[in-house]
Amino acid sequence: MIALRKINCFICLLSTLLYRVVSLCVVAVSKFCEAIVEYMANLSSSPDPSVQIEYFSGEVSSAWEIFFNVWLSSKEAKVNVSH
Repeated sequence: MIALRKINCFICLLSTLLYRVVSLCVVAVSKFCEAIVEYMANLSSSPDPSVQIEYFSGEVSSAWEIFFNVWLSSKEAKVNVSH
């Protein structure tokens, strides 16, 4: 009985850690996107005015695709709070 409780606690801990890691990754990609938009808004005073937003679209699209297809398709209750 005690071993089962320890296993359940360990599973809850892993689930919480995974949720935090994914959340932090989403925030990091979001901040990166905001930085790109801000850089593009001030392109006239930037060090490299030849930079275009298309330079980043592939990487950002891939990151968001992973978040939406893997994390948001989860059956976990935390993800499906809006239902």
